[in-house]
Amino acid sequence: MDPTSAISIVDWLRVLLIYCHVGICAFAITTVLKADFKILLSDFCREDIGTDAKRISYLLAGLWISGLAIIYLDTGFSTEIMMTKSKLLLKLLCVLMLTLNGLMLHQVSFPVLTRASEASDSEAVMLAVTGALSTSHWLLAAFIGMSAPLGQLPLHTLLQGYSLFLGSTILVSLTCVPLINRVKSRAGPETLA
Repeated sequence: MDPTSAISIVDWLRVLLIYCHVGICAFAITTVLKADFKILLSDFCREDIGTDAKRISYLLAGLWISGLAIIYLDTGFSTEIMMTKSKLLLKLLCVLMLTLNGLMLHQVSFPVLTRASEASDSEAVMLAVTGALSTSHWLLAAFIGMSAPLGQLPLHTLLQGYSLFLGSTILVSLTCVPLINRVKSRAGPETLA
C-alpha cells in the first residue's frame, strides 16, 4: 500500500497552513525586532516607522487568517471543542492582546514617537508599555504555538502564568521610561522630518 494514500488532503492542507503560519511568524518577529532596535538606537524616521508598521500589519493579518484556518480544521469552530483546548485559548488571548496593543501603537504611540517634540512623562510611560507589550506578545505567541506541553495544563493555570507574564512585562517596561526619554531627545526634528 502506498503510504501517501493514508494521508488525507485535509492533513496536507493543515501542514501547509502551519508551514505558512510559522513562516509569516518568523518574518513578523524579525521585522518587529529590527524596528525595536532602530527605535532604541534612535536610528529611525517617520517613514521607517510607517513602512514597518504597515508591513507588520499585513503579517499580523496573514497570521490571523492562517491561524483561524488551522483552528477551523482542528475544531470546526465548535465552542465545545475549543473550550477543551487550554493552549488554543491562551494563544487566542495572547494574539488578541497583541492585536489590540497594535491598534494602540498605530493610533497613539507611533504619532507620539515620530513627532518632533519631546514626550511628556505619561507619554514616555505609554511608549514604554505599548512597546514592551508588543515585543513580548509577539515572542509569547510564538512560544505558545511551539510549546506542546502547555496543552496539558488547565486554562486557569495558564491564565495565572499569563497574568504574571503581563505584570512582569509592564514592570520591566516602566524601568525603560528613562531610555524612552533619551531616545525621544536624541531623535531631533531632522530625524523625524
